Amino acid sequence: MTKWKCEICGDEFDNFYAQGFNNKIYCPLCYFKKENKQLKDNWNKLKEWLESNWIESQDIWFVKIINKMQEIEQGSDKE
Repeated sequence: MTKWKCEICGDEFDNFYAQGFNNKIYCPLCYFKKENKQLKDNWNKLKEWLESNWIESQDIWFVKIINKMQEIEQGSDKE
């Protein structure tokens, strides 16, 4: 089998495990680290937007979303 080289850590691995991201090849571990960072960045952008619009909105759903995000961040989400 062909070996691929991760563009982040340099590890070689079988092409069966190759992960593509932005036209680059990553080993599974680096790929998931990159994906998790992207999700965290998106979460933070959403949180910042919600917080910046908090004062302008009296919508109950807006308040519920912010409260739920705070629960999730604190690890107290029971659902």
